[in-house]
Amino acid sequence: MDQRFKFDARLRLAFGIATIMIAALWMAHTHEVADRLEDTRTDSLLIELNTQNFRLTGNAGHLAARDT
Repeated sequence: MDQRFKFDARLRLAFGIATIMIAALWMAHTHEVADRLEDTRTDSLLIELNTQNFRLTGNAGHLAARDT
């Protein structure tokens, strides 16, 4: 009976550690995706501003900054 209890405790500990590791990886991935979305949003805003500057001024230099 004592041997089985030790095995169960070890099994639960291993399962708990695996669960914590998976949760940490999942959280890191979520942060990475959020950062990429923020970068995409910022780039989209800059493209829109460059396009609007071209519309207002007619200066093609604004489009060159947009296309890089």
